[in-house]
Amino acid sequence: MHLLEKFYEDFSRIAQLDWSQFHKFNAHIENFLVTLASRQEILSSLTKNLLANRDLLSLSGENPLLKKLILYKDVLTGTELRLHIFKEGVIDKPHDHRLSFSTMVLNGSYRHTLLSTKKDINELLKIEDLSILLSHDVRENSLYSINHDAIHVTEVVPETVSLSLRGPYMKEKWFNIDTEKNNIFFFGDSNLPTSFSYTQLQDTIDFLRQKHLIIIGD
Repeated sequence: MHLLEKFYEDFSRIAQLDWSQFHKFNAHIENFLVTLASRQEILSSLTKNLLANRDLLSLSGENPLLKKLILYKDVLTGTELRLHIFKEGVIDKPHDHRLSFSTMVLNGSYRHTLLSTKKDINELLKIEDLSILLSHDVRENSLYSINHDAIHVTEVVPETVSLSLRGPYMKEKWFNIDTEKNNIFFFGDSNLPTSFSYTQLQDTIDFLRQKHLIIIGD
């Protein structure tokens, strides 16, 4: 069986799982990412396919925190495989997600901190209502999984690259807390990226080549 055909079959099975029970199978997702990261030819083929796919290109791009490449997406469930390339000096704000996901660091590292609160998640929540559950370094070839209701913060080493498998949306909104103003903000859509220009896209591909994460001819 062709490598990509096997990937498509495995990904389809993962997309069809009951993601409300993420805690029961996140180890399986992590194993899938480990296998995928070890097969440079698959990541290279997915990246090459992305360059010819207008739909995936329109979802890829960059925001103030990172560049993202949507390598594959299950159109029925919205489950995505992404490459994230973090920019310099990224320290994000305490936040949750609308979905659950597993992530593997391919290059670089970051400090990952899980937070908790005994308060309700509403407009009255303040930074002092949060306490640290766990703080650890996620280094190259390390993984972690986050349920959609978890609160966390990441402090990322510049040019860190991660491979992330993200499930379908489980809720309508997500939040972050502005640590300077100590206010909570709720959002519907994620921070939509600014689409890559041709030069930005080529620079991103060249960067991944230089880090020996993909092999794609000029």
